[in-house]
Amino acid sequence: MSNVEAARLRNPRGEGSRLRAEVVRAARRVLEVSGVEDAVTLRATAREAGVTAPALYGHFANRGEIIEAVISEAFAEFAAAVTDAMRGIADPVERLRAGCGAYVRYAHEQPATYRILFTRHQPSAVPRAAAQAAEVFQLLVDTIEECVAAGRSASRDPAADAVVLWMALHGLAALPPSHPRFPWPEDHVLLDQVVNRSALLNEG
Repeated sequence: MSNVEAARLRNPRGEGSRLRAEVVRAARRVLEVSGVEDAVTLRATAREAGVTAPALYGHFANRGEIIEAVISEAFAEFAAAVTDAMRGIADPVERLRAGCGAYVRYAHEQPATYRILFTRHQPSAVPRAAAQAAEVFQLLVDTIEECVAAGRSASRDPAADAVVLWMALHGLAALPPSHPRFPWPEDHVLLDQVVNRSALLNEG
């Protein structure tokens, strides 16, 4: 091991957490640029972070731990995007639409990250991500219930209809980018249809 590598392995006090965060951000950049999870290797991540590969082992035992850290960070970011979009909107229908719009925007703006969150094998096996996913889903359920209470939804099973809405949002997030030649309606038209039909909304 070179002196440079040894120096990177022995982080100054308080620098370890910063390097760990830098590595996770670097892995996210590799993911977004490449578009595929397989590109996030230890070597590629270290190169993007500007460190030697051995420096990663002070924070991650293997590539899988880096991927799990990426998933945890990205799900926190995704959850914040949805909840922040809904915050402060009194009308439950508009609040639901705002949250669903944030869901689709996140998917379209960060497609590779979205895929690792929602299409890889068992992303919910990461405990922190599973907890955040449950919170976001419950937010959908609660908001549909509020729409029912306000006489704006005909839903008789908000939990089941939230599942339908999630499935529809995933389709809206994933299908148009994958089939750009299809004559899709405008995004806002599709979003309104998805939310209205899945949550059984009415004009009220």
